[in-house]
Amino acid sequence: MLEREERAFEEFVGRTGDRLVRCAVLLVGDRGTAEDLVQGALERTYRHWPRVSAGHPEAYVRRALVNAAASRWRRFRIHEVPLGADTRSACRTTPTGCRCATSSSVP
Repeated sequence: MLEREERAFEEFVGRTGDRLVRCAVLLVGDRGTAEDLVQGALERTYRHWPRVSAGHPEAYVRRALVNAAASRWRRFRIHEVPLGADTRSACRTTPTGCRCATSSSVP
């Protein structure tokens, strides 16, 4: 990357960094995690800066933030929801069309 492109990227980060962190905090609810997401998004943006800077770089970084947050949600989501001891009452409250396995229905 050329020196002027590096300066342009640094200026971009200086202008938009706080806004990007605020956006990321709204996505993940935690400032530390938000700062990590912004750092990752800016790293990806830096690699493509000559192409990105010709368009709308802030929109590009925001999209990278949303994608990173969605990936994070997919990695950390809970795959099972354990039911308490009273599984029959929990099954009665599940929405219509959902299945609920109880100890009596499991072989």
